[in-house]
Amino acid sequence: MTASSTTLDCSLRDDTATLRVDGNASARDRVSRIHATVANLVQRGARTVVVDLSNARWLGAAMLGELVESQ
Repeated sequence: MTASSTTLDCSLRDDTATLRVDGNASARDRVSRIHATVANLVQRGARTVVVDLSNARWLGAAMLGELVESQ
């Protein structure tokens, strides 16, 4: 498997944020970036965060743990 970058696209409407993850979400630095993005969305007023993984090619254990922990 070749290395791939992770693209994050987020939007905030009312108090619901959508975070779209494209690429590989497995390396710790990528997971940290996703964590920081979610934290920023919450600071901006998001009460609900929808994580769209439909275009994620690979989801590592660190990412899965981050999603479970952040609920």
